[in-house]
Amino acid sequence: MMDRLMNPKFLFGAWITLGFILGISFGVALGSLAVGLPVGLITSLVVAIVSTRLGKGISRLIR
Repeated sequence: MMDRLMNPKFLFGAWITLGFILGISFGVALGSLAVGLPVGLITSLVVAIVSTRLGKGISRLIR
């Protein structure tokens, strides 16, 4: 499982999948998938970038 988590392609796919799910949720809540889907995808990718950078920073501090 850890090998999969270290694979950037797997992580990108996982974040995109979560973005679609979040986007559909936002779309249903807002009543418009045209607004909710991009918001969900952008939110998911921003969280992915932030978590990746935080993980690298924390691992650098631990060493």
